[in-house]
Amino acid sequence: MKKIKRYDLILLLGLRLGPGGEISQELEARISLAAELWREGVAPYIVVSGGDTGTGVTEASVMKDTLITADILAEAILCETASTTTYENLRNVKQMPEIGCLQLKKRRISICLVTSDYHVSRARLIARSLGFRASAYGADVHSLVDEREKRRLERLYTLNYLMGWETGRRKRPLWYDAAVRKLK
Repeated sequence: MKKIKRYDLILLLGLRLGPGGEISQELEARISLAAELWREGVAPYIVVSGGDTGTGVTEASVMKDTLITADILAEAILCETASTTTYENLRNVKQMPEIGCLQLKKRRISICLVTSDYHVSRARLIARSLGFRASAYGADVHSLVDEREKRRLERLYTLNYLMGWETGRRKRPLWYDAAVRKLK
């Protein structure tokens, strides 16, 4: 029998919704993976994280509704609804009162990050730098996205975090935004 690694929580990272608030196939793959891990008993809670990125609805609320439709208990789902970047996802989750209660019991919270496969490395890097004990599972989205484009953007986004531009520690240079626009 395969031994299942246990975590304090599963953290499902959001992804920009369509213009009408619809879920992309890539986000659907992330949600399915988080639901599967929860059903396997990997963690007692799923934290859905993602704010409103211009559609009038938060990524977290849409993900929660989708998880409930997939027979995940509403009581097992916590929402973080203010973030728009990976760094904000993790920072805001760490500041949630429910997570603070866990931190009173343990020094470091263990999280199972769920994201897209191309995004795993950066998400885990940010989580660990914020003090989480983190492992990450990537939903297989090879057939759903232009993987080369996503990986190029991930390199720039990782640089953005490592240089302190995303966190506001340092001012982002003008060339960075031009490079991201060119790849999008």
